[in-house]
Order: sequence, then C-alpha cells, then structure tokens
Amino acid sequence: MFESHETIVALLARTTLAVSVLVLASRGLLAALKIHSPQSRRAVAVVALAAGWIWAPIHVTVPWYEPELSESRPSEASLENGAKHSRLAKSPGELPGELPASSLANTSSINRSQFASNPLAYELASFETSDSWEFKAADGNQQRGAGAAVWLRALSRAAISIWLIGMAAMILFALADYGRSVRGSRRWRAANGVWRDEWQRLLAEAGVRRAIPLLAADDSGPMLTLLPRGYVLVVPSRFWSRSNPSEREAILRHELSHLLRGDIWKTWLVYLLALPQWFNPLARGAARDFREAGEWLSDRDAARTPALRIDFLRALSRLVELQRPCTSVAGHCAHAHPLLFRVRRLLDDSSTKDSNMKRMLLTAMVIGLAIVSMVRVELVARETDNLPPAVQAVKEKMEALDARIESIQDSEGGLKEHAEKLKESVEAKVEQLKQLREMPDQFSDEAKRRAKLFMTNEEAKQLEAVDALLNHPFRDEAVLLAGYAAKQSEHEAVRRKAIGQFIEMGKDGYPALALCYEALNTKDRIFLVKQTAKLDADDRAVLIAHMLKDADDEMIDVLLSADLPQERRLLLVGAVAEKKGQAFIGRIVEMGDKTEGDAGLLMLYAVAKSKSPEHVAKAVRVAAKRGEAALPVLAAAFKCEQPDCRAEVVRAAKKIGGEASQFIIQHALTDANDELRTAAEAANGEK
Repeated sequence: MFESHETIVALLARTTLAVSVLVLASRGLLAALKIHSPQSRRAVAVVALAAGWIWAPIHVTVPWYEPELSESRPSEASLENGAKHSRLAKSPGELPGELPASSLANTSSINRSQFASNPLAYELASFETSDSWEFKAADGNQQRGAGAAVWLRALSRAAISIWLIGMAAMILFALADYGRSVRGSRRWRAANGVWRDEWQRLLAEAGVRRAIPLLAADDSGPMLTLLPRGYVLVVPSRFWSRSNPSEREAILRHELSHLLRGDIWKTWLVYLLALPQWFNPLARGAARDFREAGEWLSDRDAARTPALRIDFLRALSRLVELQRPCTSVAGHCAHAHPLLFRVRRLLDDSSTKDSNMKRMLLTAMVIGLAIVSMVRVELVARETDNLPPAVQAVKEKMEALDARIESIQDSEGGLKEHAEKLKESVEAKVEQLKQLREMPDQFSDEAKRRAKLFMTNEEAKQLEAVDALLNHPFRDEAVLLAGYAAKQSEHEAVRRKAIGQFIEMGKDGYPALALCYEALNTKDRIFLVKQTAKLDADDRAVLIAHMLKDADDEMIDVLLSADLPQERRLLLVGAVAEKKGQAFIGRIVEMGDKTEGDAGLLMLYAVAKSKSPEHVAKAVRVAAKRGEAALPVLAAAFKCEQPDCRAEVVRAAKKIGGEASQFIIQHALTDANDELRTAAEAANGEK
C-alpha cells in the first residue's frame, strides 16, 4: 500500500510522462528510420504501454565518490539550522489535524426565560467549546503551509478518485460491449454447407484442428469473435451470397490470420496495459496502433500474391458497399478501417523491405528509452575493502537510525489522516449536541434530576450528578452533563469524576473534552493526560499533540513522558522542537540523556546531524556516557565543520576508545581543513 495519496499522484504523473515520451519517441523513430513493419509498430506500442505499469522506479547505485567517515544514507532534511528542519516531524500546524473548536452557541443569542424551569439547560446553552482545542500553527506562514497541505491532500484524493472511477468505467463499458456481442450472437445461424466447407478447408490447410463454427448474420461480420464458448466466425449473409468463392476466400484468409496470431486476446492484454492511462490520449493511440497493425498483418496475409491481392481488394470494396462495419470487444471486423488507406498500403510493398538493422536499431532505442524512464541512478560512495569491522558496524547502525527517522516522518501522514477523520466525527457530534441544547424541554427526567443536583454547588450532590453517566440511557445528554461538569464545577473531585466519565465513554466522550478543555487548569490537564492511557494510541497521540499547543514547560514534560509508542513520542518531540525553536533542542538533548536504549540514542543522533554547533557538541558530550553505542552520534557530529564540535568529537572518541574511535580520531587529525585539524590536534593532546 502506498503511504499517501500525494505519493500515488506523483507516481501516476511520472508513469504518464514516461508513456507519453515513449509513444512520441517511438513514432518519431518509426518515421525517421522509415520503418513500415507492422510487427515493429506492435512491439513499440507494447513497450510504451508497459511503462505505465512500472510504478516503483528501479534504483541503481553507482559507486562514484570517496566514502566519508560518517557516510550512511544521507537524509534530505535533518535537524538543519536547529529545530526548524527537524526530521522527527514537520510543523505542529501540519501535525496531526484539528478537533473542532466551534462553539455550541453564543450566550448572547439565548433567551434566558426559555430555561427558567431548568437552570442547567441555560448553563449548557451558554457554554462554549474551548478555542484552545483547535491545533493552530504558530504563525501565519505555518497556517498558510498547513492550508496548502490540506488542499493538496484534498486535490490528490479527488484525482485518485477520478482515476479509479475512470478505470472502473472503462472496464464496465468493455464488459457491457462484450455482453451485447454475446447476446447478439443468439441471432446468428449456421452457414450453409458450401460456405462452411470453404472455411473448414482453410482451417485444415493451416493445421487448425479445433472446431471454429462459421455462422451467418444479417447485421454483423465478417468478424472473428471470441465468445465464452470459444471462437466463432460470423459473416454477413447478404454479402456472402453475392460474392464469388475467391472473394470469400480472401476475407476468410484475413480472419484466419487473426485466429492464428491470437489477435483478440492479445488486443485485450494491450488494452489492459493501457487501462491505468485511460485518460492519456497518447496511450489510447498506442493501443489503437497495436490493433491497426494487427489488421495490417491480416491484410498482408490475405493478399500474399497479386491474384489474391486483387480478390481481396475487390471483396473489401464490395463489403464496404453492402455491409456497415462494426468493431466490438469480442472481435475484429474485417473492414473496420478506411478502405482507401488499406488499398494504398496493400499496393505499397515497402513494409517488406525494412532491413533487420533498422528493426534492431529501433528496438534498442525504444527499450533504451523505456529503461531510462524506469531507472533512477544514484551516485554513492565507493566501497572501501579494508574498512575495519568496527567502523562498518557503526555505519550499519547509522543506516538503521536514518531508516527509523524516515519511518517516523512517514508515519506523520497516517496520523494526520486519522486526526482529520476524528475531527469530522467530533464535529458531527457537536452539531447534534447543539441541536439538543436548543430543545431543553426534550431532556429526559433523569437528565433534569442530575441537573438539579449539580446546581446545588454542593460537592456530594455534584458527585452524585455525574456518577455512573455511562449508564445514562441517553448518551448525548451524558456527554453534555460530563463536559459541563468538568468545566463549571468548583470542586476538583467533581471535575475529575466528570473527566473520568467522558474518557470512559471513548470516542463518544470526545465532544465533552472539546467543551471543557480550555477551562481546565494545569493539574486537571495532567490528570486528563493520565486518564487518556485508556484511549486508543493514535487518538491519544492526537490529543497530546493538541495539548502541546499552549503547554508550559511543566506540561510539556508531562505530555512527552506520557505512555505512547516510541515513534509517536519522537514525532511529538519533533513537533515541539519545530514550535519552540532553538531553545528546545537543548531539552531534546536532556531527554535523550534520560531516555534509555535506541529511543534516547535517536534523539541525540538527530541533534548531532543538525548544524547548531552548541547543541551538536552537547549531544556528543551526553552521548559519550553510552560508550561504544554513542559512536553513530560522533560520526554524525563529524560533519559539523566547527572547531568546537570537532574538538568535542575527538574528546568523546578518546574517552570511548576502541578501533572505531581511533578511526574517527585519525580522520580528524588528517582533515584537509586547517582549522578543524588544529582543533582536533589540541583535543587529542589533552590529558
């Protein structure tokens, strides 16, 4: 499965360009080389259309340049210039969507007297959804970028939908056309004995042993047809009765040629090749070229000698006059192409004069173009045969870390899509709650009882009001009550009881969370984070991403220490780094220091790949505590061309020791940059 709609659209655009270029290039080569062979035309059409099925380009690596010390699969965007280009995530405005921040109503638009009999109804009507629930970008540029990304995703989805619908429509049209041919075949009747004998004689001469019935029709043919029961040849009775045996034989030879080559099923396969490019007129033209080349071959087989050529041309002339041509998915009509064009083609024998050299040159050039369109060449470092095993192990670890960073970044798209679906579902429920709020008289007796208890402002009675809301017979009322209680109660125990109730409701309780979130203090939000451990992991990641939007440092620590899959946590770390900027990179180093295993190492590695010397040096110092496990961090930091960073790398390598560390130190001491080499020498000489 492809990772995103944008990826599919990009691949479709690439294959469309490849097919179009190949079709145009092959036609140009046919004209330039003056090649008339129908076999060559069919071959180049197949090659061009086949390129439309090569979705994943073939990557070819060419060893070209000298390997660097920290050579691994380079990332296109690492934590460059601090957090701004973080690989762990893009802008927080892009991650991972918003839940609704629309107000249930405005207090000013509510008639207070309408709720005189139910005080809670008025309070519910006047209570707005938290604006802070909407996850907005940090600035206008990020908002515009997020908006453009949303539009791009929407356009990509629309394009893919149209593409898939188009393919489905093409298949349905073909099946419908085939069905019409099958139904029409019921009106065909067996041909008379003379006509049947003529056909059977030609089949025997060609070595065809299977039975191919000859049928007559009033409005169809001559056409070789492939029906569910097998091949049949249908001929028009009026034309057949007015033609002499030599003319009939010429037409029969034409259809026999289609049978011997298997043109019907080959044409089906070619149109299947063209299916992904149904919208591309050049692809459709290539499919037509293949089919017409088949007619050309059959014409040539039917007119192999001058005498047969005269009979065939006479038969075609009479056939065009007496019988309307038709073509269907089931088969090919013998006279479905312009008569004058076919006459000229039969009279011109230049197609038999194409040299083998020309054909080989054409084939080589078209296949070469196809390969160029499918292959992506990547220049890589030359392998070093004498690379020490310890250094090779460090390189492999760096490749694994890079792959994990890419995997985390790729997962962002899936989380965004999940957040968008979540947002849509919550918005729909909020709208329903809005309608419920406008009809307070429709509240159940149980809801009114709970409302009266809550309005006493007594802690015990408010706890009773929100107790066991999961068992309330009407879920929408329960969501409203829980959200209101969490927002309005003065008692911490009541607020937390309400929070626990709507969290227990799962997805049904999310609108209540949207209603109360802005009013929650830091302690309540910390309690909320702990309660969300009961939620789906992706739902929890979306919620925490939104809570990070206006979180203070204390809250950020709580949110990022929440029980989440490591990939989700690292994605959120990158989102915060994007929002907070340079100041937060130091926090990432501290988090990496406190986080054990590869998760902590990955944070330090990402910082080491940045170009912020201060933070790179700090990441190296912290990573050195991990011993040899820190070597990928040192190797990544080696690319920072600042003397302080280089000195810190050498100090850490001396501290760690071992073959790979000596390799790093040796490269630092022989660096072509005088300033970096001097810094390395000074650090190496320290005691």
